[in-house]
Amino acid sequence: MFEKLTAAGERCAADAVVRTINRLAKTSTPPGVQIEPIEGGIALTGKALRRRYISDPNLRNFAR
Repeated sequence: MFEKLTAAGERCAADAVVRTINRLAKTSTPPGVQIEPIEGGIALTGKALRRRYISDPNLRNFAR
């Protein structure tokens, strides 16, 4: 009964995910950090990224 509504909602959600991934992939990142869109999300790469993520608020909040 609600199959069409459910399918439309799922398409809308999938489109929103793709738009968000693309928006984040175009975001400027802190120096030494690269961003790459991957299926289902983004990948951040850089030297000592785990340690820098903890200590650098610009890295934690780059998507805002």
